[in-house]
Amino acid sequence: MSLEEISDLPLLITDEEGTPPVSRIKDVQAASDIYRTLCKGDEPSAINRARVQGMFDGVAPYNDATLRNSGQGFRTNLNFGEAEKYLEQSMSAYVDLLNGVEQICRVETLLGDPKQRLEWSRIISEEYSFQLRMWDRFDYEFLNLCNHFIGHGVGINYFEDERCWYWRSTGLGDVLVPRQTKASEQDLDVACARRSMMVTELYQQIEEEDKAAELGWNVKEVKKALRNASAGTTDFNDWEDLQKEIKNNDLQTGAKSAKVHVVHFWVKEYDNTVTHLISLKDGNNEDFLYKKANRYDNVSQAFTFFTYGIGTNGTYHSIRGLGYKLYHHLQLSNRINSQAVDNAMLAGAPMVQPEDERALENMAFNYFGPFAILPPNVKYVDRAAPNVSQTMVPVLEQLNRMVQERSGQYTTSGVFGGGGKGDRRTRFEVAAHLEEASKLTGTALNLFYAPWNRHLIEVTRRFFSEDYPESLPGYSEVADFRARCLSRGVPLEALLAVDPRKTRVVRAVGNGSQGNRIVQLQQLNQLAGVMDSEGRYNLFRDQIASIVGVDGANRYIPPQPDQRQPIDAKVAQLENKDLMAGSQVEVFSNEIHVVHLDEHVPAMEEIFQAVESGQMDLIAAYQQTVGLFQHSVQHLEFIQQDFSIVDRVNEFNERLQQLSELIVNGQKALMKAQREAEEEALAQAEAGAEGAPQQTPQNEISLDQQEKFMEHRLKLDMMQEKHQMEMMIKLQKAQQERELQDAKSAQNLNDFLR
Repeated sequence: MSLEEISDLPLLITDEEGTPPVSRIKDVQAASDIYRTLCKGDEPSAINRARVQGMFDGVAPYNDATLRNSGQGFRTNLNFGEAEKYLEQSMSAYVDLLNGVEQICRVETLLGDPKQRLEWSRIISEEYSFQLRMWDRFDYEFLNLCNHFIGHGVGINYFEDERCWYWRSTGLGDVLVPRQTKASEQDLDVACARRSMMVTELYQQIEEEDKAAELGWNVKEVKKALRNASAGTTDFNDWEDLQKEIKNNDLQTGAKSAKVHVVHFWVKEYDNTVTHLISLKDGNNEDFLYKKANRYDNVSQAFTFFTYGIGTNGTYHSIRGLGYKLYHHLQLSNRINSQAVDNAMLAGAPMVQPEDERALENMAFNYFGPFAILPPNVKYVDRAAPNVSQTMVPVLEQLNRMVQERSGQYTTSGVFGGGGKGDRRTRFEVAAHLEEASKLTGTALNLFYAPWNRHLIEVTRRFFSEDYPESLPGYSEVADFRARCLSRGVPLEALLAVDPRKTRVVRAVGNGSQGNRIVQLQQLNQLAGVMDSEGRYNLFRDQIASIVGVDGANRYIPPQPDQRQPIDAKVAQLENKDLMAGSQVEVFSNEIHVVHLDEHVPAMEEIFQAVESGQMDLIAAYQQTVGLFQHSVQHLEFIQQDFSIVDRVNEFNERLQQLSELIVNGQKALMKAQREAEEEALAQAEAGAEGAPQQTPQNEISLDQQEKFMEHRLKLDMMQEKHQMEMMIKLQKAQQERELQDAKSAQNLNDFLR
């Protein structure tokens, strides 16, 4: 937000000592000023959105009243529906995003061993996606979001409270934000939205007054708003009379004053939490109807903005959607097409010319059999019809090409270009064209998938909440979901252990194009020979689903549990036996090192757990794990620089560090046993025990073994130190960048003040 824009809003700042205010909106008057300022600032954008929406809705290019007043009421004035066509074509790709995948998203539980986690996560994801689709408002909210995102460039998903997983969708015309706000939720300081609440709806919020006050409702102000809204002959100064009228759904209360117009305010405080306020639209209230400080932990828990890029200057109000980009072209196309209709009608009508006014008054054709006789003083004008194909058609074709270019990222209708019915293409040409089509829509889909994933992370956090209140909407869906998961063998603890941050949207093959999806799946047939049985099964099922849909595919190839384990897991299990027996196994760079570590590290941990429980000797545990430990450190070296799995690398590093301590203890115990055996043998030799067989200490540690173990332990320490150093460098770099940015901002502030 610019300095000028901040100064226009009466938001409180820190005092001279740097202490932040309790809330940045001081009172109702400040809130009303903010609302009026945002409304005024949004007026230019609102006019543009209204014009664009009118084009989508079929509004004609000319004003009918203006044409009639200027004597041109006879002219054709039509909207030929091109804008609506492009909008529907663009939205079809987003509809395919839902219908082209079995699961909307995948979630992961942290409970259970790797095999259990895989199976439970699969079941949870299936049931969760099914429950989202079963929500009666899901399709509407999704399509409404896509409509705003495509048509106007900005769509918004928001939550009405901090607990319910239901969400609503809207656009910038409904949610007002300050101009010059950067196109990121984290840069949003304040937002407001106009709402109309039914009298009965508002009353229900304070029906239980004590509970309402705890939730943040100002019962006194709400009662006053209800009294003012219930205008009529009945004296409603007595709250009990008004309460009785509302409960009885009295027509006077419900019909004459059905709604209370309010404004919701969301303001980000200095600790990044979000305060929620509700005030009357006219500002005639003395205090807020609702106020809950720090209601949301961050802005992402309240809003998710879907932006088609960042506009021309990185702000929300500079973002333009499909409608704005096509507005001028399609309006001109509508006007030319309307004029072409007029020319066609004119060319098809005979033209006669009366010589005077009297002839015009007596204008009529007389028919005698096959002949038509003109009245006196009227003559037929012979003229050549205008050649529209040389005047208007080239302009329309040029406009059409420009529209195709402007809408290229929204729709693939222009990919195949010209060519009539006889334009034959090979399968490879069609595949190439469809590949180009996917590139065109890929940009838009990538811009949509990122906020869609963020939004579903927040939905998942709310949906899987352990203490989801029964009184909130959406509880019945949560209860049904849990019951289905429990019936399929997933424990409740696994549901509560779902990590929302690992929620990932499932992307549809083909980027929203059914034709492209079919071609891509057919291309995979060439690679089916190198797939395992489950891979081929999934490929064939996806191909059938692309033709008859996911539900139809169940009839031909029913879904089966995903029990696949990488072949490296079996190899790692076999390596465990060899390494514990003392054999050496080489580590290759092309192995799936994470899978190997998932098998090797738990095997060592299980051995030392047996030591702690007294089921195994420490020395025997050392002998079995020392080779396995060295082998695991080599695997860890290969993935040490893989930042895509940095969490797993840190996890394995910590676990191997702990195991190294236990192995050192085993090594010390074995060396102690060696010394005791050597001392005992020496004592027997000094005592002159002749003929007694000399006892050699078992389980001796060779110097080579000691050196190898210490070498690998040193490598582990060095990797840990290197990782910590890299993290420190990153933190220092980030700190320097922040300091440079602060210095730049300070310089800009000084320049502005000058």
